[in-house]
Amino acid sequence: MLPLAVVVGEGEYPASLARLFREDLGDQCQTVAYRSAEDAALAFGCVAGADTACSTEPVALLVVVVGDDTPPADELIRPLSGCEAFRETRIVVLSTSLSIKGVDWLVDTGNLDWVGFTEDLRIEAFLRSMRAQIKLFHEHQKIGATPEVSSLFDQPFTDSEIIQKILRRIELSLGAQPRITLPAGVRLTTKGAWVEEVTIILEGSVALIHEGPGGDIVMHEESTGRIIGLLAVSEGRRALLNAVTTSPVTGVRLTVEQLNSSIEGHPDIVLLVATLFIRSLDRRLRRAEELHIENAELSEQVETERSQLATALTNLEEARTELSAQERLVSLGTLAAGIAHELNNPMAAIQRISEHLGDDVLGLVETAPNKKWSDLAGRALRSGVEAPSLSTRAERQLRRDLTKVTGDPAVAQQLALAGIRDLDLAKRLTSRSNLSLDGARQAASIGTGLRNLRSASTRITQLVSSLRSYARPDGDTVTGIDLHESIDDAVRLLPHKLDGIQLIRKYSDLPPLEGHPGQLAQVWTNILTNAAEAIVEAADQKPGVITIRTSEPTPGWLRVEITDNGPGIPDSILPRIFEPRFTTKSGQVRYGMGIGLGVTRTIVGRHHGTMRIHTGADGTTVVVDLPTKEEQ
Repeated sequence: MLPLAVVVGEGEYPASLARLFREDLGDQCQTVAYRSAEDAALAFGCVAGADTACSTEPVALLVVVVGDDTPPADELIRPLSGCEAFRETRIVVLSTSLSIKGVDWLVDTGNLDWVGFTEDLRIEAFLRSMRAQIKLFHEHQKIGATPEVSSLFDQPFTDSEIIQKILRRIELSLGAQPRITLPAGVRLTTKGAWVEEVTIILEGSVALIHEGPGGDIVMHEESTGRIIGLLAVSEGRRALLNAVTTSPVTGVRLTVEQLNSSIEGHPDIVLLVATLFIRSLDRRLRRAEELHIENAELSEQVETERSQLATALTNLEEARTELSAQERLVSLGTLAAGIAHELNNPMAAIQRISEHLGDDVLGLVETAPNKKWSDLAGRALRSGVEAPSLSTRAERQLRRDLTKVTGDPAVAQQLALAGIRDLDLAKRLTSRSNLSLDGARQAASIGTGLRNLRSASTRITQLVSSLRSYARPDGDTVTGIDLHESIDDAVRLLPHKLDGIQLIRKYSDLPPLEGHPGQLAQVWTNILTNAAEAIVEAADQKPGVITIRTSEPTPGWLRVEITDNGPGIPDSILPRIFEPRFTTKSGQVRYGMGIGLGVTRTIVGRHHGTMRIHTGADGTTVVVDLPTKEEQ
């Protein structure tokens, strides 16, 4: 049974169209006409309550006539799309106007198969197209079949067979043409150069290559085509790319004039050449689409990895900041033991002095008979306060001088122990004065106690100040930092580490710098700790020396060099000293959890500085360069 052709539209034109179909397409379809889409929907059972008598017949063609005074084609056809009879229907829209609107849904769903203008419809061409549409309908009806859509460029031959056909026609016009053989690497065309010949490739492969600043880029190889230079001829005779043989090639070389002469004698060469071009273009477009899809997928992958990397870097920075803070806290814990020991001695001295100072003052007051006595007692007290500490040699010389003045070694011993350094005062005390030697000793002892109290309190203040600088939380950049004070703060925190080590300071006049005081104190503390421990663990037990040098190598940059005379760092472990938790201390993780140098370098980097290590058998030098102003 023949399929149906359905014509929808009001007026004489749709009716005459239906008659034309019955007369000329009667052998291929049965034609029915409806005044509206609603009538067709009712007839084919596409709406509730409809007569379904015709619903079993498949519809091959649906022709809808639309105009300015009719609903758009989408609105007319959509109700029919759900009907089984219209499942494979070829849809034709004829418009009474050259401008057609309202076919968005048809185009979007791939169902607009043919459009025409009623006022200039060429009947013979129209009927041929309708027969082709009916043929496509039948092809779609075959399950799994591919529609046989033919075109002018369809050729049942391979590219090589088409090339042979072209060559035979050329040789009919020009005679036999010699075959040239070329090795790989020969340039057939040069980018930008004038093209006067074309090369027909019979065997071998050719690549189209773009020369760029970064090197050659292969643009095409599998899709290059078999006639090299023809595209350049069509583009003004200048090559767009370099054409280079990538394997041994056999071909025929023709001038443009020879090719034109052959085409004049055999016009079908144009069709064969066009077929090759279309095939080559199709391969290029397909490859371009594949590359575009690959590029989009790679871009998405790169973006995802970039996002993951950014997240990882953020997490790493947060972890590093946290690790640095933890390292500082662990360092503070290690420092606490040494500081407690250092604070214990001055605090014990303060306690002992406070126990006896009151008794001495009371005893002195009880022996205050007159003004002369008061003056001598005051001089004795000031002598004790102002008297500097003496070496053993200087103390022996003082006793000898006091013995000459007093004439009594025992009295000289008492005066020296009391802290009296003034020989004139000693002479007056041993002459006829109202102040007894006991009173002078008590006054001088009070002065010495006051001096020791002041020294002890100063020491405690310095330690606490240095510790506060080290433990200061990170904040905004501080200007006017004295580099030498920053280093001295670190030194004051490390007496337990530097005990027995000679510390030499060679400071230059330096301008202040910007930075974070707490972080800088951590840098010097870590470096000095490593230097001290290297000296302590040295096998030869030579006297330990640490030298600190400062300089301004160039304007705007400050340099700190900390050198120890330890055994140096072995070459085998030198590359690893900045690794987290790496330690050489007999398997023990000591100061800074084994991350001191790594954190130190990180802090120096945050201050936009550099850190270098020079090591050898005579010791190790750590060089830190810092800019005086932080980069903005």
